[in-house]
Amino acid sequence: MLLTMCSIPRTWQYMKNNGVSKKPLKKNESLQSRIDQDLNGIKGNRKLVRSFFGAQSVAYTTD
Repeated sequence: MLLTMCSIPRTWQYMKNNGVSKKPLKKNESLQSRIDQDLNGIKGNRKLVRSFFGAQSVAYTTD
């Protein structure tokens, strides 16, 4: 749980900069389904997920 809580701000920042806010919703597309799709894309990218823990503010999580 600790790792999840530490990575939430960085994950949200990534999504705001690269996901939902950068691609307009299509007609009849659900915001929830878009968020789920973006989160699943992040989940499938191990290198990206690991990068969320590289910030100095969460460096203790890699000990």
